[in-house]
Amino acid sequence: MLAEASIRLKLAAAVSIWLLLASNAVMAQGLPGEQDYRNNCAICHGPTGKGDGQAVMVLPALRPKDLTQLTKENHGVFPAQKIYLAIDGRDNIAAHELGDNRMPTWGVNWQMGAGEPNPTSEANTRRRIQNLVSYIETLQEK
Repeated sequence: MLAEASIRLKLAAAVSIWLLLASNAVMAQGLPGEQDYRNNCAICHGPTGKGDGQAVMVLPALRPKDLTQLTKENHGVFPAQKIYLAIDGRDNIAAHELGDNRMPTWGVNWQMGAGEPNPTSEANTRRRIQNLVSYIETLQEK
């Protein structure tokens, strides 16, 4: 009986440790789209989306959009579809017509980074862009 109680106690401790480690791993991952933002967008738009990324110091003519004002500029509605299209870039919209300093077309970059385009790479690219749009929505100033 004492051995059984000891086993239960060890099992409970192991489960507790596993849950703690798992929750820390989830917290370290952050929000969906956050890592793509940090890896691909923050260099121009800045870590908080204000348009003050490090690239502005190197390319003074570069004027990245302040992403924190998108909802305010759209009368209180976050323009998710417009942002999605700007990130994707495959529709040749105004955000990508800035000459040498134009915004990268992430839809093409991410899909081609997976090799030859196919339905799976397209689905993954769409998911990444949607996650990025969702993350940018969290940056909105109230």
